[in-house]
Amino acid sequence: RFAKETAELASALAHEMRNPLAALQSAALQLVDGQALEEEDRIALEDSIRRDTERLRRLSGDFLQYAKPLHT
Repeated sequence: RFAKETAELASALAHEMRNPLAALQSAALQLVDGQALEEEDRIALEDSIRRDTERLRRLSGDFLQYAKPLHT
């Protein structure tokens, strides 16, 4: 039972991380490739990177908080 719950948690975590990671990769590639030549586009991509980075930081922090032993 514990192994099944652990596998489900790991699967859910991976799923939640996939979207922001894909968005970060896309934004970074566009910036590096120079596809975002307009200032407005560059600012939008930078904002996207900031938002997705913060989302991943919160997600990892929540997971680490959940993974802490109840009694130390």
